[in-house]
Amino acid sequence: MSLSSILNSAKSGLAASQAGMQTVSTNIANVGTAGYARQTVSQSASIAGGNVTGVVVGSPPA
Repeated sequence: MSLSSILNSAKSGLAASQAGMQTVSTNIANVGTAGYARQTVSQSASIAGGNVTGVVVGSPPA
């Protein structure tokens, strides 16, 4: 693995973590709001050629 691919993998992991924290923050802020439905974040590993290349937030490509 090159340094560039390692850094890109780390960057996608940080972005996935940020998306999760934003969702948690929104859920906490709206805990007392009538009719609010809790949000969730779907995360999965991004794999190319048998190597993990990062994190996918949302539905992975088919």
